[in-house]
Amino acid sequence: MRDPELLSIVDEILNRQSNSFLRYCVESGGSEIKDDFDRRIWALLDDWYRGTEHNRRALANLLSEEDYFPRDGRPSLHFAQFNFLTPTYLLRHIVRLMEPHFQMLEAKTTALAAWPQARDLVVAILEREQPYLNRVKELQAEQPAVEPKPARIKGTSASRW
Repeated sequence: MRDPELLSIVDEILNRQSNSFLRYCVESGGSEIKDDFDRRIWALLDDWYRGTEHNRRALANLLSEEDYFPRDGRPSLHFAQFNFLTPTYLLRHIVRLMEPHFQMLEAKTTALAAWPQARDLVVAILEREQPYLNRVKELQAEQPAVEPKPARIKGTSASRW
């Protein structure tokens, strides 16, 4: 049996991968695709998500080999404010919320030095996922400027009676 602290670190990584903002957006966010730019973004996010699922299974298998049962976490309720938005709008939030995720993974690689198999897996995850984050940043730079729409009065308000 591995050191419980090392198992706990891998469990934390698996939990963070399982409850990442990216995963929430793809599985639960209900994004609205409005144009070709949204389609390009969504295709990238969906491809990234499929890669994270492969990584999640690899982490779960590693823990399973050690007879360790990972905890079942939940995504942050904070993510619900991003439901039903366009992928174009989500770009900056994906960068803002996924960069700390990558920083956490990088920090955990040194903590896993005593378990080379786990460390190598986390390094491989970073190597596979970092290009996606870089591509999201590139798309963010390409993002077309949207002209603000003028305010409209909707419905009736008692204050106007």
